[in-house]
Amino acid sequence: MKLADWLTREGVTRLAFAGRLGVSDTTIYRLASGRQRPSFELAVRIERETAGAVQASDLLETVEVAAVG
Repeated sequence: MKLADWLTREGVTRLAFAGRLGVSDTTIYRLASGRQRPSFELAVRIERETAGAVQASDLLETVEVAAVG
């Protein structure tokens, strides 16, 4: 499951989730939008915090790159 989908499903704000992980809400925004890849440690923490709904392996896959025109 994607992080953005989990946040929506669970009704958890980026700010609240960021606080639970000790990171900025900007970091959660970038992770949820696919603009940033987390460190391995953060990916594992997210997997634990979401009770396995968001897999670390999914977070560590390639990051979407916006087309530059």
